[in-house]
Amino acid sequence: MSFRLKTIIGIAIIEAALLLILVLASLHFLRTSNQEAMTNRVGSTMWTYTTTVKDAVISGDLATLDHFVSDLAAHEDIAYVRIRDAGGRVLSEHGRTNLLAKAFMKDADIIDVEDGVFDAQGEIMEGGIGFGRVEAGFSLDYMEQTIVEARKWFAFIFFIAILLSALFSLALGAYLTKQLSRLRMASSKISKGQFGYQVPVLGSDELAETSQAFNEMSIRLGKLYQEVRERELRTHAILNTAINAIITTDSRGAIQLFNPAAEKIFGYRVEEVTGQNLRVLMPKLFQSESEGYLTDYLISGNSKAISVGQEACGQRKDGTFFPIELAVGKAKLGNDSLFVGVIQDITERKVAEEALVQAKIDAEQSNRLKSEFLSMMSHELRTPLTVILGYLPLLKDEDKLPVPSKIAGIAEDIESSGNHLLTLINDLLDISKIEAGKITLDRQARSTDEVVNSVIATLRPAADKKGLSLEGRADTSLVFADEVRIKQILINLIGNAIKFTDQGSITVTACRKDALVEFSVMDTGHGIPGKDLPSIFEKFSQVDSSSTRRTGGTGLGLAITKLLVELHGGSINVASTPGEGTEFIFTIPNAKDGPHG
Repeated sequence: MSFRLKTIIGIAIIEAALLLILVLASLHFLRTSNQEAMTNRVGSTMWTYTTTVKDAVISGDLATLDHFVSDLAAHEDIAYVRIRDAGGRVLSEHGRTNLLAKAFMKDADIIDVEDGVFDAQGEIMEGGIGFGRVEAGFSLDYMEQTIVEARKWFAFIFFIAILLSALFSLALGAYLTKQLSRLRMASSKISKGQFGYQVPVLGSDELAETSQAFNEMSIRLGKLYQEVRERELRTHAILNTAINAIITTDSRGAIQLFNPAAEKIFGYRVEEVTGQNLRVLMPKLFQSESEGYLTDYLISGNSKAISVGQEACGQRKDGTFFPIELAVGKAKLGNDSLFVGVIQDITERKVAEEALVQAKIDAEQSNRLKSEFLSMMSHELRTPLTVILGYLPLLKDEDKLPVPSKIAGIAEDIESSGNHLLTLINDLLDISKIEAGKITLDRQARSTDEVVNSVIATLRPAADKKGLSLEGRADTSLVFADEVRIKQILINLIGNAIKFTDQGSITVTACRKDALVEFSVMDTGHGIPGKDLPSIFEKFSQVDSSSTRRTGGTGLGLAITKLLVELHGGSINVASTPGEGTEFIFTIPNAKDGPHG
């Protein structure tokens, strides 16, 4: 039921109740007034009757009494009249027969009358002596008819009053509720987001003041909503465009906000983690199972997470761990706490830091290798020069020349030292040319077995000198290579094997594998420690770089070898076991399938 209908019905009920009370009160007053008037009338009438008939009763004038009684009974308000003497004998009576036939019973009060006739009597007295009495019945029909008529008029008036009251209630209710209906409609519009909606202000009463206050409230709500909306849009823009993950949780660690950067960093969609515990993102940092562990952890004083930030380990949806930097802010919301975490993926920074550390190590290693190389080069150059310059004084004095056999030995030593110097200089020139891109290859189809056998024949004397077995096994495939450079590669590898092998054998093999020819140089020498394997192809690198090393060399041989192999479009690898030996394997494209350019 609407408020308007309630108002109309309420006003109508109140007015109807008031009218009913008024009607009932009026009827009661009318009845009471009529009763009092009838009682007074009966009293005065009976006094008149007794006074009038007193002389006739005393004198026994029955004719006069009969005439008087007859006249009285003819009145419409008198139902009957009876006169008795002192002994109770009826002297005269007239009126309604049915009433005269009944035994006379005096009525004490009109309200007690049940037959519509008020029975009354008056004593005929003279000088204090009773001579008889007058009995009369007064009809109450007129009084009752008056009351009935009054009831009809009151009912009619009541109906008219109710009708007018209903119309008045309808008009008043419509007036009272019209503005309220407008306010209700305006409230509904505001609840649907139409902030600032205005209602018409009619009149200057309290409802008008209420409407005016409502309009002012609506305008303020519109402004506040706009401000809140702008703040919300700015906040969303900040959260959506932030490059760092922003996550909010309650004191129990339940995730409430998860911005797009967090989705990207952790791999979860926002709906997958909302309500989940922060532990799913950082299981290694938060391992407590207690309800308030997050609050305890962050405010314990042992954590540097609040404001300062700390490095931690995050876990993506795919289970992978990655380094993060976590900073947390705390806010109090009523009885609960809100934690705002800003998380940065520092994987690239860690990689850069590691790369920087490695670069520093590499630079230090490079500086060390260069220093060792300079020290070694000074030693390598000084040794053959010392031999050459040491023999020159013996050959400059003609008078003191040694015997021819000794001169031949000196010449052999000088030649060996000169060749060593030439090798050192050639290595330096080769590495410079290769790095500068100025070296060119004269690539032609060469027989693999001829290349291998030629190199073995050249180096066999050096192997025989150390008592080593030097064997070669090559198929008849063709290799597309620069003959000088392919032999240089093999000489470097076999020469190193001879240097670092004290006993045993050196085996050289070559065979075709698909579009490549695979070469292998395997020895039974000292072997190379595992920690040195990654760096043996670097420039200036030597396993034994001390000034007391057993073998000479620039440390450029393997670096040059690797570069020459790669210039041919091949690759080189090494496998070694300390104390058992080493095997170098490199590949060169064959003549049929290799590049021809």
